[in-house]
Amino acid sequence: MKNKYTNKSFSTTFLLSILFCFFSYVGQAQYYEIDYNGDNFIVKLANSGANVLIDAGDNLTTGLSNTLIGSSAGQMLTTQSENTFIGKQAGFQCTGIKNVVIGSGAANGQSGGGLGSNNIIIGYQAGWFEQGDNKLYIENSDSIDPLIYGEFDNDLVKINGTVHVQEVMKLKPLSTTPTCAAADKGTLYMDDGTNKLRLCDGTAWIDLN
Repeated sequence: MKNKYTNKSFSTTFLLSILFCFFSYVGQAQYYEIDYNGDNFIVKLANSGANVLIDAGDNLTTGLSNTLIGSSAGQMLTTQSENTFIGKQAGFQCTGIKNVVIGSGAANGQSGGGLGSNNIIIGYQAGWFEQGDNKLYIENSDSIDPLIYGEFDNDLVKINGTVHVQEVMKLKPLSTTPTCAAADKGTLYMDDGTNKLRLCDGTAWIDLN
């Protein structure tokens, strides 16, 4: 492995040496360059598929393009790629790909199976119990009802709280009447044909204007 320090001052070189001790590269990366431009430290990798690991990724073997920062972040990853985990034990038991997990203990999974793929989870212990794919969590606890929950594959967003709109809220008019069953009670939509706002009472649609 070729190493290059571009700043020759003792203090900077010493600091960069310590910084490098926290970095590991899994895959085919054989060259790194760490520079200091007076304001920022800049890390350049020769191989775009290299992993960036800080106190994490101990079990990675052939996985590529992962960024794991924090003690035991992505601990169970081996061959998986393109995950970004930031925070102590973030995504600890995850065995999926293409996840973004930010927060200490977020998507930890130690109470069951690990996180799947294509998830975005943000906040302290957010998505702790989640094992699926294509989920969105924004929360600051391990609650199974996060403040903001989403499903990317279903184009679904749920807000588990009160929503205040200061100015205008716009509903896209629908030309096809949605279903109205017990599970749909409280659903609201704008009918494109009648120009009426309609509410589902659990059995039928009621015109509100």
